[in-house]
Amino acid sequence: MKRNWGLAAVIFAFIVAYQFFVLGPYSKKQIPPVVVQTSEQTNNQKTEALANTEAVTSTGIIPPALPQSNTQSNTQAKEIPAANSFKATEISAPFKISLGSQRSVVSGERGVLKSAILEDFFPLHGKKDDKKELLNDGISIQSTNPKVQNCINSMQRISESPVTLQGASDGGKCEVVFAADQDHRSLLNAKITLDGFSSEVGEIYLRASDSLGSQVVTDQNFLTYSVDSSKKSLREKELFIGSRFSGKVDWLAWGDRYFSTIFIPKGKYNPAIFTDGQTADIKDLNSKSSFGIIYPLNPEKIQGAFSYDYSIYFGTRDPRVLEEIDPVLVESVDLGFFSIVARAMLWALHFLNKLFGNYGISIIALTVIVRLAFWPLNRKAYASSIAMKNIQPEVLKIKEKYGKDSSKAVQMNSEMMALYKKNKVNPLGGCLPMLLQIPIFIGLYGALNHSIDLYGAPFFGWIQNLSDKDPYYVLPALWTVSLIGYMQLNPQATASQPGMPDMKWMFMGMNIFFGYLSASWPAGLTLYLFVSNLVGVTQQVMMKRESNKLSVIQEGA
Repeated sequence: MKRNWGLAAVIFAFIVAYQFFVLGPYSKKQIPPVVVQTSEQTNNQKTEALANTEAVTSTGIIPPALPQSNTQSNTQAKEIPAANSFKATEISAPFKISLGSQRSVVSGERGVLKSAILEDFFPLHGKKDDKKELLNDGISIQSTNPKVQNCINSMQRISESPVTLQGASDGGKCEVVFAADQDHRSLLNAKITLDGFSSEVGEIYLRASDSLGSQVVTDQNFLTYSVDSSKKSLREKELFIGSRFSGKVDWLAWGDRYFSTIFIPKGKYNPAIFTDGQTADIKDLNSKSSFGIIYPLNPEKIQGAFSYDYSIYFGTRDPRVLEEIDPVLVESVDLGFFSIVARAMLWALHFLNKLFGNYGISIIALTVIVRLAFWPLNRKAYASSIAMKNIQPEVLKIKEKYGKDSSKAVQMNSEMMALYKKNKVNPLGGCLPMLLQIPIFIGLYGALNHSIDLYGAPFFGWIQNLSDKDPYYVLPALWTVSLIGYMQLNPQATASQPGMPDMKWMFMGMNIFFGYLSASWPAGLTLYLFVSNLVGVTQQVMMKRESNKLSVIQEGA
C-alpha cells in the first residue's frame, strides 16, 4: 500500500519538475515596482532637476518624479515616464541598413529603427512569402529634456554609409550614427552624440515596445536581462509593472524561443533598464509592453560633446552565433534548468546533421545514442526492481511482525536492512539510475524545444517543419500509444492493492493527458519523445526476456 502511495508521490513530483524545470518558471505573482540606485551623476543632478520641473512641464513633457529612497546611500529612485509623454521622433526619409546576407534593418517615419527583417526566415504561421519581422513598434530615441527632445525631432539624414542623422535646437546639436558591424552578421553598432547641452538635466531613453507575455506558453515571449552578471526574466504580469533596474548592465533581450533582439551597452557610460508599467490586459494578444534602457543626460558634467555607444543584435537565438559576438550573450538563450546539458545536446545534434543532412534523422540518431549510453544503468535498475519484487513476501512478513508499533521501528528497519544485505539488494537501486538520466533527458528536451536549426527544417512526408507542430498529430498519437505500451510492460508498477485506487487507470489517464499536451509541441520534440519511448520499450522487452530466461534456469537448478 505504501509502495503505491510512494509511486504516486514520485509521479506527482515528476509533473511538478516538468512544469518548473521544462516549461520554465512562468511566475504568476504580482511584484512591487523595483526601486534601485541611480548613477552617481543622476543623484548629483537631483537639485537641478527639481528646480527645472516647472520649465520642463510647460513643454508638455512629463519629467520623472524623484521620491525619497530607503537605500543607505540616500540615492534617488525615479518613476518611468509613460510612452505617450514623448513626441515620436520624425525621420526625414527612410533608410535601409544591410546586416549581412539577406538581413536588414529598415527605418520608418515614426521611429529611428522601425523594423528588423530577416529575409531568410519565414513565420511559422501565415503566408509563406512573409518575411520574419522582429520589431513590433520599433526602437525610438527619446529624452525627458525638452531641448534635447526638440533636437532629436529635428534630425535629418545626411549620410548613407554609415547612416548618419543630425539635428540642432536651442543652441545644441545631436547626432545618431548607425553602422553594420563588419565582423558579425545581424549586429548593428550605434552612437548617440550630444553637443551644447552641458547645462541640461534629464535622461536619454532607448524605448522599445512589443507583444510580450501575451502569447501561448510555447512561444515563450519574455523579457530577459543581465545586470551585474545575474540573469533574470520578466514574464506575464511582471512585464506591465513600472520598474527600473540598475547596476552593470550586460544586455537586455526580448523575443520568442527562436529569435531575439538584444541591446548591448558599450563605451564608458552604463545605462539602467526600465519597464513602463502601462496598464494592459496580458490575456490580450495585442497588449504591448514598453521597455528599454536609460542613459543619464550629462553623465560627467563635461563641456562640449559626449557620446553613448551601444549595439543591437537582430537575429536567431543560436548559442554559436551569440558566443562569437560575446560569450555573455549565450545566457540570453533560455534552455531550461539544465542549460549546460542542453548546449551539449545542441552541439551533438549539429554534428550529426553534418553526417546525415537531415535534422529529423539526426534527432533519431541522437536519441538512440543517448538511450544506448544509458543501457547499462537501465539494466541495473530493472534487475534491482526484480530483486526487490522477489523478496517482497519476506518484506511483508517483517512488517506484519512489528505492525504499527512505532517503538519497534528501529528494530524493524534493522531487520529489513539485514534482509537487503543477505539478498544483495539495494532498495534505491531502481531509482538512482533513473535519477541520473533526468538531467540528460530534460536537457535534450530543452535543446530540441529551442533549436533554431529545426526552424523550417523538413523531415519527410507531411512533416516539413520540425519546429512547428505535427499538422496531422501522428507523432503525438504514436508517443501516447508508446507510453501506454510501456505501462503495459510494467504491470507491477500499476498493480492495485485492497483499499487502494486502481493505479492502472491512473497511469492511463496521465499518459493520455501528456499525449494531449504534446499536440501543440514542435514536431522535432515529439519525434524525439516517440523514438526515445520506442527504444525504451524495446529495451524493456529485452530485459524482461532476459529475466524470464534467468528465472527458468534458477527454477531448473
